[in-house]
Amino acid sequence: MSLKYFKSISVFLCLFVLLFMQSCTIYQKKPVSIQEASASKKPVLLIRNDDTRLTFEKIEWKGKNYYGIIKVDGKNKTIPIKKSTIKTICLIDQAASLWGTIGIMIGSLTILGIISSSISFYDSLSGSDIFSP
Repeated sequence: MSLKYFKSISVFLCLFVLLFMQSCTIYQKKPVSIQEASASKKPVLLIRNDDTRLTFEKIEWKGKNYYGIIKVDGKNKTIPIKKSTIKTICLIDQAASLWGTIGIMIGSLTILGIISSSISFYDSLSGSDIFSP
C-alpha cells in the first residue's frame, strides 16, 4: 500500500468522523407560546425583541416564572425568561433535523468520494506517457 493512498484514506476518515459529529438543528417555522414550549420539554429557539437568539434544552415553569435550561460545562444552568422580552419561540423539528444531518453527511461523503477518486485517477495517469514531454 502506498503512502499517498494511506494519507488520502486517513484524511477521508478524519473528515468523515468530523462531519458525523456535526448535527443539523432545524426549528419549526410556526412559533409557539411559552406555555406550549414549557409543556413540550423539547429544545427551543427563543428570539428576543432585540433579535438575540437563545437556544435552550427546555423551558420550565417554576413558581411564577419561566426558566430556560442550558448546559454549561456539563451542568444545567437556569436563565430566567421575561415574557415581555420574547419575540418568538420555536420548537425543534426532530424529523427535519435528522434528515438535514443525513443529507449533509451524504452530500459531504459524495464530494469527498469524488475528490478521492479524482486524486487516484490523476495519480494513475501521472505515470503514463501522456504527461511526459
